[in-house]
Order: sequence, then structure tokens, then C-alpha cells
Amino acid sequence: MASYATGRDLWKLTDYTPADVDTVQFYDGFSFLALTWLEALGFCEIGEGGKFIEGGQRIALDGELPLNTFGGQIGAGRLHGFGFAHEAVTQLRGVGGERQIPGDPKVAVATSGGGPLATALLLARD
Repeated sequence: MASYATGRDLWKLTDYTPADVDTVQFYDGFSFLALTWLEALGFCEIGEGGKFIEGGQRIALDGELPLNTFGGQIGAGRLHGFGFAHEAVTQLRGVGGERQIPGDPKVAVATSGGGPLATALLLARD
């Protein structure tokens, strides 16, 4: 899974860490890919993605790590990553309307792919 190498490399190129991230918008062309991104980017240990999302509270709009706040590809259509980048920017700008995460989000991660190919964007605002 390319997401694991991509996730590792993302943090090598910045001073940010997973603890700094306010929201994640993970590619979910297949539902298990969101779990691999959680693991690959260090939000949980490898093999613990299912446990991390169990019950849904941690990844809810008001949870510790809101995930796919626009519904992901299931809710918004299959655009192979563009929708995830767009939603990350929407959340950071604070213009998400009813799906806006609470507080003042400053850091987001958006991804695409995860199988044989993977891309991750770390987006931050000052």
C-alpha cells in the first residue's frame, strides 16, 4: 500500500505532526483506504484503524479528528482526490456551513489514492 510510504514521507518534510492536524479528508474509493490513511499518517498504530474509528465519535464533526466532513466519495461523488482537497480548504477557510468543524481549524490533510499510488497534501493557514 503506497499510503504507508507516502504518510511516512509527509511528516519528514515538515515540522508539523499528526497532533497538529484539525481535520482529515481521506480518499475512500474503497472504504478500507480511509483506515490505511489513519495508520499511514500516524493517527493510530498500524492495524488499529478499525479500533480508532469504532463508534464514530473520534471522527465525527465534533470529534478529535473530523474525517471526510463532506461525505467522502460516497456522499459527494468520485473525483479521485479533488473533492478531498477542496473540502480541506473549505474547512480551513471556515466556510463549511452546516458541516463546518467547530473551533478555528488551522491544519488539514487531504489524500488521494492509497493502493499502488498515493498522494497526501498537508494544508495549513496562519
